[in-house]
Amino acid sequence: QRISSHLPVVRLLGQMEVNINGFSGFLCTLNCSRADTVGDLKAEIACSSGISSIEQKLVCCGEDLEDELLLGSLVTADDAMEVDMDTTTLELSLIRVDARRAQALHDVRCNGLCLETLSEDLRNDRDIVLAAVKHNGFAVIHAQPELRRDPEIALAAVSDRGFVLRYLEDALKAKRDIVLAAVANDGFAVRHASDALRADREVALTAVRTNGSAVQYVAGCLAEDREVALTAVRSSGAALRYVVPKFRSDREVVLEAVRSYGQALKFVDEQLRCDEAVALAAVTSDFTAFQHVPLALKAH
Repeated sequence: QRISSHLPVVRLLGQMEVNINGFSGFLCTLNCSRADTVGDLKAEIACSSGISSIEQKLVCCGEDLEDELLLGSLVTADDAMEVDMDTTTLELSLIRVDARRAQALHDVRCNGLCLETLSEDLRNDRDIVLAAVKHNGFAVIHAQPELRRDPEIALAAVSDRGFVLRYLEDALKAKRDIVLAAVANDGFAVRHASDALRADREVALTAVRTNGSAVQYVAGCLAEDREVALTAVRSSGAALRYVVPKFRSDREVVLEAVRSYGQALKFVDEQLRCDEAVALAAVTSDFTAFQHVPLALKAH
């Protein structure tokens, strides 16, 4: 068998027999609709066997089944073509899992911060911690120290909440994939990267694309990079405030900034503020920027 997610809709309307097998052998047969979900099936198994839904792990073809999955999607491609058949038989394996651990997994998948309330042994369970940080990256601060050093857990955490890079160990702040994921989520996370990665051009560009004002935290050598400055002000005109002074007198950089954020005119080099095109672009974007227009131009 193989799982197929591209089945004719007609297959979802019929009935199917589901044989449930445990480690000790056959458990029960249930009649279900192809439109039922795995979660619906677990509820039926609970009624039939007394095994609560939270304790059940259903497996098909070696794959764990998520509760939201439609049973009809588990029909093989060959069966899916036999649209005249009234009933299809599906074979599933049931693994009974520890109820306490299963409840903890369920809770952190709904609210990652629940990790804080779990016992020490559960907070030391890698699967539980990984599920928690995928829901809310900030949950990583409640994990046991050894798991906070786990690169996969760290990557999942910063992918959801980039700023938690600050809470990771220095060795993880020096891992390029983790830092790139962090700054892609929150540009300001670049301030917590290792010195070497703050000087990494791709890291810097990713950070300022996410939040232009992050340009203030990139390494000095990249702050002098014109492409980094342009990318920053294109992301946020307010970033003009944080670019190095030479770019506040760069006409292209300035125009990019004031076109999206007129108030950036107040950060423009005084001589360039007298440029009529710059002043006009600023007040077109935000008429209140007129207060920063030089007197010589206000009469125009």
